[in-house]
Amino acid sequence: MNNLPHTKNLELDILNGWLTIWLNRPKSAMLSPMR
Repeated sequence: MNNLPHTKNLELDILNGWLTIWLNRPKSAMLSPMR
């Protein structure tokens, strides 16, 4: 099993050799329109 660095705003996950990066954004950022 690979040990990934702990990050505050990203969740890193390795499954079957694929690296998945989950962005953890505040809800206020999700509610504002993207430009």
